[in-house]
Amino acid sequence: MKFKVKFSIIPFFLLLFLTYGTPLFKLALFSFGSFLSYTLGVLFLIPFIILLIYYRIGGFYGVALVSLALLLIESAQMDRHSAPKEHYLILTLAISLTFPAYALIVLLAPIMPPLEVTMIAALMLLVLYGISLLIEHGQTK
Repeated sequence: MKFKVKFSIIPFFLLLFLTYGTPLFKLALFSFGSFLSYTLGVLFLIPFIILLIYYRIGGFYGVALVSLALLLIESAQMDRHSAPKEHYLILTLAISLTFPAYALIVLLAPIMPPLEVTMIAALMLLVLYGISLLIEHGQTK
């Protein structure tokens, strides 16, 4: 097994920095498994999101943590497959679009049906992620 780390170390340390001093820090250390396997990264992401909900961590901070965790998992996968630099740029831009989308949802929240704003933003994150995967794999024209 070849162990190469390029870009994915940046979201790893950002995630550790942002969770330092919170109950999520110990779990964030397990995100190191993302460097070894995509499955280990996803297995980290599930309890991470559950704990975010349990500790009621939301807002821009919660969206940033989920975005960084997803960025870490995907960039580690790209590091393992030696993806071109353009793919890293597309991934970073797609993940960073969650912040304007979250701000838009917060602004529209008073006139929308009574749904949790963070839940809607998380759904938008998944949609953006799906679109970026389609673009990355060249399935759209």
